[in-house]
Amino acid sequence: MLALLPSLSVAETHVPGGRLIEVAQARLQSRAGGIPAEWQFIPSGTPMASAVVADGELGIEAGDVDGAWPRSRVGVPVTLRVDGAIAQTRMVWFTARAWREAHVYAHDYRSGEAGDDLRTVTRRVDIAAEGGEEVVAADVLAPVPRGYRLLRDVRAGQPVLARDFGPMPAVARNTRVALQVRRAGLALSTAALARDDGAVGESVRVLPQGATQWIRAAVTGRNEVTIEN
Repeated sequence: MLALLPSLSVAETHVPGGRLIEVAQARLQSRAGGIPAEWQFIPSGTPMASAVVADGELGIEAGDVDGAWPRSRVGVPVTLRVDGAIAQTRMVWFTARAWREAHVYAHDYRSGEAGDDLRTVTRRVDIAAEGGEEVVAADVLAPVPRGYRLLRDVRAGQPVLARDFGPMPAVARNTRVALQVRRAGLALSTAALARDDGAVGESVRVLPQGATQWIRAAVTGRNEVTIEN
C-alpha cells in the first residue's frame, strides 16, 4: 500500500503524524475485510511528525500486520521511502475493536459437562478482545454440538468458542454409569461413578454405589461398564 507525496527540492520533509495514522488505518481496514464485524481502530495517541532528509520522490506505505488476528492491541509499521529506498520506518499503534452479536454462556460451567446441559444467550461481543474468529456468531442455530462436552471451565457471559467442545466418550469422567457384574452365569447391576474417560473396550476406574474402593471395569457401551469373571 504505497502513496506518493509531492517531490520536493528541500533538504528535509516533514510527514504529519495524522498522515501516518491514515495510512496505517487503511492497512488495518484491508486486513479486517474478511471478518464480518463492526470494526473500530482507535489510535494510541498521535505520533510525532516524521522528518526525512530527501531530494527525490517521497512515498509512504504500511507494512504487514504480524501476529494473531484479530487482537485488541496492534501495531502497523509505516515506511517512508525516497525514490524507492527506505528512509525511515515508524510503528503506529492502535486499539482494535471488532463487535459482533455472538453466543455467550448463560451460567458458569465446569470442564467435562455435557453439551446438551449447556445454555447460551446472545450479546454483543468484542471478538478482538475475546476469542477472535473462534467466537460462535449469534446466527448459528446450534452453538453447542450434540454429543459433545465442554473442554474448559467457563464463566457466565464468556463467549462460546468453536474450540470449547470435544466428542463425548462412551464413558466420561465424573459421570454416573451402570455397572454390570457377571460371574458364573449370574449378572448383577448397580450404579457407579466413573473416574476416567473411556471408549468402548477400554478399562476405566469406577466406584460402585456404597463402596469405598475404586475398581476397574471394561467400557461396554454408552455409560455402561462390565466386570466379568
